[in-house]
Amino acid sequence: MQHQTRIREIATFLHTITPIWQDEILHSYPKYKENYPKSWVQELSLLTEEELYLVDSRQDYSSLKNHEFKEFINSIQKLCHISAHTHDIKELPSWAFHKVKEKKRHEIATLASYIGQLQEKYPINQVVDIGGGVGHLARILAFYYQIDATSIDQDLKLQIMGKARLKKYPKPDHGKSVQFINAIFGEESKEKKIQINEKFKGNVLTIGLHTCGPLAIRHMQRSLEQKSLLILNFGCCYNKLDSKKEVNLSRYSKELNIKISGHALTLATRGHNKMSHKDYLLKKNVKKFRYTLHLLLKEKFNIFTFVTVGEASSKAYNCHFSDYALKKLKILNIEHGLMPKDLDNFFNRSDVQDEVRYMFLCNIIRWQLGRVMELYLLLDRVLWLNENNYDANINEYFNSSLSPRNIGITAKRTHEGEQKSVKVAVKKRKA
Repeated sequence: MQHQTRIREIATFLHTITPIWQDEILHSYPKYKENYPKSWVQELSLLTEEELYLVDSRQDYSSLKNHEFKEFINSIQKLCHISAHTHDIKELPSWAFHKVKEKKRHEIATLASYIGQLQEKYPINQVVDIGGGVGHLARILAFYYQIDATSIDQDLKLQIMGKARLKKYPKPDHGKSVQFINAIFGEESKEKKIQINEKFKGNVLTIGLHTCGPLAIRHMQRSLEQKSLLILNFGCCYNKLDSKKEVNLSRYSKELNIKISGHALTLATRGHNKMSHKDYLLKKNVKKFRYTLHLLLKEKFNIFTFVTVGEASSKAYNCHFSDYALKKLKILNIEHGLMPKDLDNFFNRSDVQDEVRYMFLCNIIRWQLGRVMELYLLLDRVLWLNENNYDANINEYFNSSLSPRNIGITAKRTHEGEQKSVKVAVKKRKA
């Protein structure tokens, strides 16, 4: 019930500001200004660049004075509060994490200790790690928590490295085995699917750490189908989801009438970002160039609708606008007689600078909603699992300074789900 209450509160909040999260600024240009309170934009325009950075990165809002704007931020923070799961982390030999980066080491040590807790409560006899790469998590669980582990990944080279590591550092006396399955999970061959399905059955814990886009859905769906005992999933890359098929999974969320757009999914990917000052400056340059290009296309070529121009390397935004614009005009096959000087003069025009600045400030307001959108998607998944006879919950697991994508879903098959599994097995035997 608490998850239903939370997602309904988020939906009510989102309904009041739909145009902001549903559309990118360029997609609603020039009507975007109608969606952002002018007083909020003016408030941001008075801040120093350092203060803007702190607001944009959601670190410090003390510079804001506008009451309504502050209430907007307070509402977001209240809606996004999630309990952190805390537990002691087991000390392991230093060589257990040899050549494992700090972020990955923190995630694996935290998850392994948490799974150790679950092991004391539930009869886990195997773990299956989706997208396990080299197999660090599987190895730690097998060697130091005595659970047979299977790591599934599509990258054979990473798995070869993982197997070599197993030979280099022999398992402890009571350690269990590690198995690798090379497959694109969800798109595997018939034989591999049968093999993986068997791994998912019974008293198994299936894990998806940072499962990208639809992979998170595939992981949980397979676990539901095979009646896995426990599910642990961390999603990411929501922009890769199908906004028509892979969101609003639960019956409850369908009734809330929140229509998630592709732009909203992209916004959700910003929910976990920890932005350094360097990141902020790059983002600022990216937006300035992209917004200016949009204004250029409108004024010089009568192109008023949004046009996709592709991505560019970070180096492209440290050059002159003319260098960037000439490459994009070529990509768009637009004939023109514009010289670099003409393009840079357009970029430096005061009216263009003012418009671009206004758009950038509106973007700062919009990006505050990234965590709200992410949490809506994850709560929908929790409710979907609940509706399918799993007791699912959501918590923060990692230190956000090391691993910002720290929201995980844990789900345990309920007694009702176990009963259904038994009934299915009985019917099969009778058949």
